[in-house]
Amino acid sequence: MKPEGEIITPDSIKKAVTGKTRLVAVTHASNVTGWVQPVGEIGRWLRENSGAYFLVDAAQSAGALQVDVAEMGIDLLAFTGHKGLLGPMGTAGFMFRPASK
Repeated sequence: MKPEGEIITPDSIKKAVTGKTRLVAVTHASNVTGWVQPVGEIGRWLRENSGAYFLVDAAQSAGALQVDVAEMGIDLLAFTGHKGLLGPMGTAGFMFRPASK
């Protein structure tokens, strides 16, 4: 049985983003399928070619996978504290890069 969903490719983002796009939101990793999205490639392309902000949901990946907001071109990062970061149950965080667009 094939899991629901799919990998979001940088090419699919390039085709979908227009001059009117203001935000691209991607889940970094899935705890159901195990798929990890290529957020670094997507973020770098957005930074170089678009005025859109890049939001990454790292609820399943923070603390388990490398997340470098500068290198990955991430503007907004949402994450839980109680999963991979091993913090108290119910904790979370939201990071945003100061506006430069």
